Amino acid sequence: MLGWRLIDGLHGILGRETFLVPVSWETERRPWKDEQWSFPVFSPLTGRVELRYPLPIDGAAQSAPRGFEDEFDSPELGLEWNFRRSPSPPFHSLTARPGALRLHLQPGTIAERARYGFAGIRQRHFKFEALTRMSFAPGTAGEEAGLAVIQNDRSAFAATLGGEAGRKMLRLRRILDGADTTLAEAPCEDGTIYLRVTGDYLEYRFAWSRDALTWEPLGDAVDGVSLSPAVLGGFNYTGVYLGLYASSNGAPSGNHADFDFFRYRPTADSRDDWFQRQRRLQLP
Repeated sequence: MLGWRLIDGLHGILGRETFLVPVSWETERRPWKDEQWSFPVFSPLTGRVELRYPLPIDGAAQSAPRGFEDEFDSPELGLEWNFRRSPSPPFHSLTARPGALRLHLQPGTIAERARYGFAGIRQRHFKFEALTRMSFAPGTAGEEAGLAVIQNDRSAFAATLGGEAGRKMLRLRRILDGADTTLAEAPCEDGTIYLRVTGDYLEYRFAWSRDALTWEPLGDAVDGVSLSPAVLGGFNYTGVYLGLYASSNGAPSGNHADFDFFRYRPTADSRDDWFQRQRRLQLP
């Protein structure tokens, strides 16, 4: 079945998810009827989705929370990767620099209802960490590349490296209903950097590093409530995406950004963290 795990009973940032429950088939108890219909009864003992059920296969165990890692060593992207609208003609390459995903800067931006240079995966957990290593040399003003957290064309956060007045600058921006707001910025003259985003329910934090050992925060924690379908309205069933972004912001460009890997892992102590949080807050 399909359902939502809402934060504070309202915010479904993970989108619509698939849940499994036991099903039994029962037959109408109408002995006088010529034809007795059979019908499914879902979760027959309680009629609701429970935290745990006995598995129907002897010796089977529930899988551990699943992260994701791609070192970009294959000639094609795995099925976990998604694009915003059509990737054809392709704006990415896994062969231009073997062992890296190359994104060619596209003129489209997150705030437009058009295709743009983004490759991402779905956020799968309320608590997570995602990071990448990027090599990028911004040329003209407006060129940028980095890490993005996207709900849709109306709401996103982007931590990107760009050029301005002859110097490189890291920026954290919020895109919301057409407004593009810079939340933080930091000078950065390095051509290769690590970018990281962590999530804790409705709190997202961005950081950058030169060596993946010492991290510098890029601004303060941002409120992910703007990523919530309850705030945005409309039909936002797919949930938040995390991924790699490269744009020339409307201008033609022959530039590109290379990403050496992308790693995503859940960080909650328990896979049942959301359920436990619901109980602590006494939410349905």
